[in-house]
Amino acid sequence: MTARFTPRRADRDPPKDCGLCPRLAAFREGNRATFPDWYNGAVPAFGVADPRLLVVGLAPGLKGANRTGRPFTGDYAGASPVGAMAPIPAMAWRSSIP
Repeated sequence: MTARFTPRRADRDPPKDCGLCPRLAAFREGNRATFPDWYNGAVPAFGVADPRLLVVGLAPGLKGANRTGRPFTGDYAGASPVGAMAPIPAMAWRSSIP
């Protein structure tokens, strides 16, 4: 089983402009003005449909997921979980992260 990034799926992922959490939606709206070239949206899930391990991150990933559209990338929020999981063979996706 190798985890991988998967395209957004309507049956599983929130829309990029999800407004379910008003505070988070306002934060993303402000970031769109400040960083218009960034992803600035709800980040889709990745990996297999029936994982043995589920890692949940907290939003927003200001300079990570909010910038790249990939969870646990580019900022401190991903350093601990990615570092801890690096030795696990199923975490091969780590090498695909810029």
